[in-house]
Amino acid sequence: MAEQELTITPKPAQNKKSPGKAQRKKMLLAALEKTYGVVTTACKKADIDRQTFYNYYNDDPSFAKKVDELKNVALDYAESHLFKNMQDGKEASVIFYLKTQGKGRGYIEKVQNEHTGSNGGPIQFADTIDLSKLTDQELITLKTMQSKIAGDSSEA
Repeated sequence: MAEQELTITPKPAQNKKSPGKAQRKKMLLAALEKTYGVVTTACKKADIDRQTFYNYYNDDPSFAKKVDELKNVALDYAESHLFKNMQDGKEASVIFYLKTQGKGRGYIEKVQNEHTGSNGGPIQFADTIDLSKLTDQELITLKTMQSKIAGDSSEA
C-alpha cells in the first residue's frame, strides 16, 4: 500500500470582532447595574468610552430608559442602607430621614436671617435725594412715575 502524505494546514487566525453596538449597550447596562449607575466606572468595566455611552443615551430612547431605571436601583440600594442604619440606631440617619421625609410632622429646619446696619443697629437709608441736577421735564417724568407706583390715578 502506498504511503499517503498527510498535510495539516492551520486555520487562519481569526480576527476577534469587536462587539456590535447592541452588545456594547448590553455590556454597559450590565456594568451600570454592578456600579450602581456610576457612568465612569461602568464605562471602564465595559471598556467603552464615556462619550460613546452618552451618544447611546442621547440617541436611543430605549437605552436611556433602561439607564434611568438603573438609577432607581441605586436609589433603592441607598434607601435600604439608610433604613438599616436607622434600625442600627445611627442618629445621623434618623435625623436625615426626619428632615427629608418628616416635614409634614414638623421636622423641618427654619433659617431666619436678620439684617442690621453698622454696629448691629438699624439699616440707614438716605432721607433726601438731591434732585437739583434734573431738568424740569425729568422732574415731571419722575413725579408721573412716582404717582403710578403709588397707585395714584391722578397725574402731577
